[in-house]
Amino acid sequence: MTYRYAPPSFLEAIFGLMLQPGETSEELLRSAPPPYPSTLLLCMLLSIFVPIFAQLYKYGQMLYDAEAILSLFLVVIFTFLTFILLEGIFLKIFSVDFSLRQLYASAAYSIAPLLLALWLIYFFNYISTGRLSILQLILNGRLDVPDRFIHVVPIASMIALVNALVVFLYCVRFLGQMHTVTALFLTLLSLGPFLVSVSVGIFLGELAHPGTAEIFFRVLTEPSALVAVAPT
Repeated sequence: MTYRYAPPSFLEAIFGLMLQPGETSEELLRSAPPPYPSTLLLCMLLSIFVPIFAQLYKYGQMLYDAEAILSLFLVVIFTFLTFILLEGIFLKIFSVDFSLRQLYASAAYSIAPLLLALWLIYFFNYISTGRLSILQLILNGRLDVPDRFIHVVPIASMIALVNALVVFLYCVRFLGQMHTVTALFLTLLSLGPFLVSVSVGIFLGELAHPGTAEIFFRVLTEPSALVAVAPT
């Protein structure tokens, strides 16, 4: 009897990439084609925007600045696509053999820890306050949550970022069939292509929609800029 390899389910993949990044990333990348990359990206976008729109609809505050959202979306998409291209060239220089689907999946799998962290932040915020009060930071620039929650958010975010790098490290290790130390070295060097990709993403976003760069940097320093000014 012939048994076909079955990759982990979607939820198993998300939790596995956070808790067992090495084993899970290898299981996923072994599949042809690697499963769930586009689903992960879609879930991240939905997890960010759906709760915000739900809050706006619930409280009747339809003040969302569509131009700001478009600018952020363009920067993120162009950055991601540019990173795939630059990272592919970078890894080819070091003779890493991979398919474009595998590289795309590796970048998407690195988002899984960030997605899980976002879900956990929403969950504990709701448990602490009975509502997603953290979204008020985007609605009006104020953060009305308990102090213990404020202290947990940056810690959880930092852990998720480190874990995202770890996931990418294991993906690179699998693609190149290399030692962990070598994969770590390439992962750290990959921060260079990533930073260049962010710059290119902002530049391309500005070309596609003039004013994107200004809006992007303004939102980074003042999240409440996502909210449109109500007409007087």
